[in-house]
This record gives sequence, structure tokens and C-alpha cells, in this order.
Amino acid sequence: MDKDLYQHFILTRFNAYWPGKKTAPDRGIDEEWLSHRMKIFKKITIPSIESQSCDNFVWLVKCHHLTPQWARDELNKHSTIVPIYDDVPQSCKNFCLTRVPHTKIKEMEGIKTQHFKKYINKYLTSEFIITTRLDSDDGLSRTHVETIQDAFDKQAFTFIDFFNGASIKNNVFFKFCEEGDHPRPSNFVSLIEKSKNFRTVLYVAHPKAKPCTYLNNDIGWLECHHDKNIINGVNHKSNKSYSLGNEIKNIFPFIKEVSCPKLMM
Repeated sequence: MDKDLYQHFILTRFNAYWPGKKTAPDRGIDEEWLSHRMKIFKKITIPSIESQSCDNFVWLVKCHHLTPQWARDELNKHSTIVPIYDDVPQSCKNFCLTRVPHTKIKEMEGIKTQHFKKYINKYLTSEFIITTRLDSDDGLSRTHVETIQDAFDKQAFTFIDFFNGASIKNNVFFKFCEEGDHPRPSNFVSLIEKSKNFRTVLYVAHPKAKPCTYLNNDIGWLECHHDKNIINGVNHKSNKSYSLGNEIKNIFPFIKEVSCPKLMM
């Protein structure tokens, strides 16, 4: 397939203002939180992008507009990162005044995409666009981008996800394998769509990403569990555990350089 037909953008909210998070919308500029997250970002997320088997993408990283200079300097050391420091609109801040009602979730997700869409429009020239969701404390497998692009077939609007992923907790890797007729999209899902009036993968919350095509191949992503990430959990009964063996190192080449448990737990 002609690669000129599409452009691929990876979207990461590093320490961005968090709409809807009433308790700590500005947690991304808290020194303790930011220092902890930067360590994980440098050990997991950045190496996973820099080790991709395909470099045909742009990585947009949304940051809080009050991000301190030391953190900006760290991000600027990596040519793969295109940082975005725009201030948040008042409409976004309004969501933090009260708990976000279910009826407003879609609107909130749309607000999250505003800055990304602004910067994507600076690069976008193709008929189609691929956007991939990546959190700032997680990583992608070495062939993630290449595999997603291989799935491109001029889809007008289709989410793409992996059946298989991995999680690391307490020095142990756990394999996730979605099963059944109705798997739930992961938080690493991608969206292929036409570039005219594009929405991006962040347009909806990832569990509601439909229609979704699942790729039944190798492990596609790495989710990191640590003491500042209380949302995610590991189901030890239903996931197969791995040691730091060659299989994991081949999928995530940077793992041999990471002391994940002591750093993140």
C-alpha cells in the first residue's frame, strides 16, 4: 500500500491539564508527580518509540503550559518528540468544577483533542490519517507502528487494536489476551480515518472505540503498573507471567536497560 496515502501520528498526554479530574487537574506540574513520571517516560515510553521498526510517524506530546524548564529541557533532548505547550481553553477548565456527568463525557473527550488537531493540521497533507493513543507511563512493542500501518486498507473510519499486550508489575511480566466475541479496546488503540474532518483516536474514550478490528499477532504494547497509577490493575489469575527472557527482550528491546520495579513500584 502506498504510504503517501496516509500520515501516522502518535498522541501522548504527558503532564497535560486533566479535564474532569476535580481533585487534581494540575497534578502534571506537581514536582513530585512530574519527577516520578519523567523517570518512567524516559525508561519506558521514549525508548519504546525510539526503538520502533518503522519511523514513518510523528509523535505529538501534549504538556501542561506551565511545565517547568527542567522538564522541557529533558523532552527537548529527544528528536522524536514534538511537544505541545498550549494553554487549555476555559471550556476545558469548566469541566473540573464539578464531576463530569455521563452525558458530557463525549464533549470532554472532544476538548482533549483540540490541541492535537491544531498541530496535526500543520503536518497533514494526505488523504487518510492514522492516530495512535499512548499514555506517558506505557510503551509500544518494537513492531507496533509497522503492524498498524500494515493493516491500513483505505478504511474510512476504523479503530485498530491488538488482541495481545503485556503488563509489568513487581519484576514480573503478565500477558493480556483478549478473548471472546466482544473484546474491549485497549488504551493503545489506533484509528484509521479519512483526513477530511478527522477526529483522532482521542475523540472517544478507548472502551467505546467502535468499529474496531483486532490484530491477532504478537504482544503489541506494555502497560506499566506503579504506585501513582491507581486506575489499572493486574489480574494474576487470567494472565500468563513472564520473566525477563528473550521473548520479552525481542518485543521490547529496551527492557534489558530498565530496572522497572524499583523505579516504578
